[in-house]
Amino acid sequence: MSSTSNESLIALLNNISTQLTRYFGIFIIIFGIAGNTINICVLSQRPLRLNPCAWLFLTSSIANGIGILAGLIYRILSTWSADLTNTNSYLCKLRAFVLFDAITIGSWLIMLATVDRWLSSNTNAGQRQRSTLKNAQFEHSAYVIYHFDKFQLNDNIRRAVTIGIDECFLPFPVPNEGDWVSIHEEPGQTVQEFEQTKRTVSHTK
Repeated sequence: MSSTSNESLIALLNNISTQLTRYFGIFIIIFGIAGNTINICVLSQRPLRLNPCAWLFLTSSIANGIGILAGLIYRILSTWSADLTNTNSYLCKLRAFVLFDAITIGSWLIMLATVDRWLSSNTNAGQRQRSTLKNAQFEHSAYVIYHFDKFQLNDNIRRAVTIGIDECFLPFPVPNEGDWVSIHEEPGQTVQEFEQTKRTVSHTK
């Protein structure tokens, strides 16, 4: 009886999680994309395009919009068992790469915009002269080039975006006394055997 009630509770919690992901995700996409689209329309107007701060916020809105789409579309599709990243490893890696980079770049561009505002309102005339569109574009380009150097990424992210499957996983650690693998014999699995394994796809409805 206890096992049955636990299974019912788990099923209920899984269903609640699925419904929240599905409908709250749609809500975030609608308002997130709408907000970033309005930002892009306003900040791309000719009087604002020459303003370095407005230019940084414009590119930040573009990056954040891409991040929202990359992060939420597949999460929502997964609630209908239609997430292609579960069956296509290259698409899964591309999604992780785009999501991580877009959100990070968008956040850093906002930070650069605050630096530009500090320069433009500085009491020192020399500092104010540094607040130019050319400098903003140079800082943006320099950061993007630096960021896309995969050797600067966190080890977990770098493994996630690596195409070579043999480079995607850490070696299995030496088990401690009492661990499951130290008690039970585990034959292991080669990379070729893993590639032939049928992918696990969620069938939650």
